[in-house]
Amino acid sequence: PVSVQVKLIVKMFKSGFGDHILVSGDYANKKYQISYGGGPGFVYFLKKFILRLKVELKEYRLDPEEVIRKIFIENPSRAFSVVR
Repeated sequence: PVSVQVKLIVKMFKSGFGDHILVSGDYANKKYQISYGGGPGFVYFLKKFILRLKVELKEYRLDPEEVIRKIFIENPSRAFSVVR
């Protein structure tokens, strides 16, 4: 459930592992895409997961904008960058 995922992220962040967290979903199948009549789709992250995460982060006195920027922008950028 979302509550467990969110609490795990909060716990990892508070334990100093914020730079190592990546979040993903398996939406390769058509039945998960809203455009094909399925769900939850990618919108799930924007409309449910991130909103729930923001609420929990505030309760644990963590800056939601910082955590979300790290998890969804900075960490993936670093993880998928190519060093030559």
